[in-house]
Amino acid sequence: MRRTAVAGGDWERVRRAHRWCDTHASLCPLRQMEGEEFARRVSDQCQLSERAIPARLLRAYRQTDYLAAGIAVRVARRVPGVFFAAVDARVAVLVTAWNPLSRRMPTGWNQRMQRRLRRCLHRFVVLDASGSLHRWREAMLLVAGDPRPIIRLAARFRQRAVVILRRGQMARLKLVSRWEC
Repeated sequence: MRRTAVAGGDWERVRRAHRWCDTHASLCPLRQMEGEEFARRVSDQCQLSERAIPARLLRAYRQTDYLAAGIAVRVARRVPGVFFAAVDARVAVLVTAWNPLSRRMPTGWNQRMQRRLRRCLHRFVVLDASGSLHRWREAMLLVAGDPRPIIRLAARFRQRAVVILRRGQMARLKLVSRWEC
């Protein structure tokens, strides 16, 4: 099979999605295509499995008050400089394991997943945090350090987004693709 550009360059994902094709290559219509047409068809199929986040959920993410180290933070608002003294870093990420894919789960299940996430983050500086909007509240973790491994963990725990905080910049909502794990 010739390797041409696939959206994001994730050939492992393509191979897993089409594992059947390895043994039945002559029957698979995707395997019979060459070059750009193959790449286009495969990336189209992979994008179909991604679900768009509803506008009301994005609005809820933006309106949520995130509280960490005693300081409130909101998406698209400047992060106070005092905030980073608590974590002794220039970049931090707010992440949770609660309510995967934005579906409400029982409290016990959420707490168990949060403990697992904390164990996975044992190499990072981690502080307790929370996110709240009206009557809704979710436990979160403030993790100091490079956002990339934290985003991969968020994808593994089926989260749709994380909040990235950088010194001197606005808090940014980063949507997590399930293919980032």
